[in-house]
Amino acid sequence: MAKTLVIALTLFIIARAEAQGLYPLHAGNLWQYSVWPNSYVSTMVIGDTILSNGKTYVILSGGFGGLLRQEETRVFQWSDYANAERVVYDFAGRTGDTVATAARLGDTVDVIVLDYGMADMFGRTLNTWRFLEQSRHTSMYILRTVVDSIGVSTVQAEVGDFFGLRGAIIDGVQYGIINKIHEANHQIPGEFVLYQNYPNPFNPTTTIEFQLPHSAFVSLIVFNVLGREVTRLLAADLEAGTHRVLLKAGDFASGVYYYRLTAGHFVDTKRFILLR
Repeated sequence: MAKTLVIALTLFIIARAEAQGLYPLHAGNLWQYSVWPNSYVSTMVIGDTILSNGKTYVILSGGFGGLLRQEETRVFQWSDYANAERVVYDFAGRTGDTVATAARLGDTVDVIVLDYGMADMFGRTLNTWRFLEQSRHTSMYILRTVVDSIGVSTVQAEVGDFFGLRGAIIDGVQYGIINKIHEANHQIPGEFVLYQNYPNPFNPTTTIEFQLPHSAFVSLIVFNVLGREVTRLLAADLEAGTHRVLLKAGDFASGVYYYRLTAGHFVDTKRFILLR
């Protein structure tokens, strides 16, 4: 019995030591989340782009990630506010470690490893971390569970939002349940159209939909009333079809904003309102 226990513990330690903390940022990978009480949202890797720092980031549509890249054990996210990248996950971190600190909108935000261990996900036992993104000066927090080789499995915020992973497509393999993919359908529209976001006004998420009659390089940018860029939702080559992008305005102040779609020679801008 003692020998069996020693072997089991040794195998657990080896499994932990060999953990790479892989975030699967390959084109076409898709995650779908249940949103309390009875809806769901999807996010997908739709391409990549090189930014001003010379580094390549993958582009995730929707509200789960934006522009991300992984280097060794750390995952970086590009921040349009700071015009720089910031660490959002570090898989070398252990319970209680502060793996990143960043200034944001006059505040200081720490990323802390709340705990780590192993958990069952889609029939696999995988390494799991919980990262707490915590403001030093306000009650703002975001708690994310990240599963090795799967990605974000849950997101919880102080505003009461909760997202739970219901299904994913990772490198062509489907896990769990995916009922519908929102990002694009295969009907070819006859013209470029940028639709009004819905809902509008909104808090804190809204969907922006547009259609492309042929493939084009597409940028979708949100501006404030002063004309300053707030966030870049898309910068990628897309195929013809109808596309939807989820905007999650967790860090935005209440007010009027504008979103502009550029696709080839087509440019259109619409107005929306965030109400807290």
